[in-house]
Amino acid sequence: MPREGGALRVHISPVGFEVRRVVEPLIRLRADRAYLVTGRPDDLAKKQWRAIHEALSEEYKAIEVKDEYENPWDFHALLRLYGRITRSERADGNEVLINVSTGTKVSAMVGLLAGMFWGASPYYAETGYVGTSETVGNIVFPPLLRFSVMPPQQREVLHILKAEARSLRKEEMIQSLRRAEILPESGQISEASVYRRLEALLGPLVDQRFIIVKGNRKAGRIELTEEGRAAALLLEPAPT
Repeated sequence: MPREGGALRVHISPVGFEVRRVVEPLIRLRADRAYLVTGRPDDLAKKQWRAIHEALSEEYKAIEVKDEYENPWDFHALLRLYGRITRSERADGNEVLINVSTGTKVSAMVGLLAGMFWGASPYYAETGYVGTSETVGNIVFPPLLRFSVMPPQQREVLHILKAEARSLRKEEMIQSLRRAEILPESGQISEASVYRRLEALLGPLVDQRFIIVKGNRKAGRIELTEEGRAAALLLEPAPT
């Protein structure tokens, strides 16, 4: 929960092969909580992971450190992880900041997306070396476009498929969209008109490769693609 007097400053910090680039922003930006994201305790960056823990325990004891283990090259897994953390912390009223200068390029991309779609604040720590010593310069917050693209009716199709975690027959999708008050109830318009409205919703999603429709017109099944899963997660409304 937010501390008295304001929101917690929560950081997501991927662990790579640099130590100060993780530690310095946490200290300078007065982080209250940090999620250190690493592949596993014995991966190639285990030395840096331990050094980060040691540095924070000596230099910034007030911080709460949480370790999160995830494949640093798996885009979808990182997207789910960042989404879970960001949405949970922001729902509690906390500020979420993401270090996009450490870890893999994949984690940097996910961090920027979290800023664009979920209201987190990505930052980049400039770094250099004096001899063999790592130094950290400016901490830069890049300007971001924050948006939620796609009409809400099409977003609902993706969310239904994501929640069901299986392909759906068109008839099942129609029933789900009726419960969401996107399609009219049975008897209000002709069955043919209902299917035409469904096709109008599905067409752009097929064109964007978010879904695949297999089978004949009315008996077809609607399936979410990997791109569609990512879009469904990104396009969930951010907590306010």
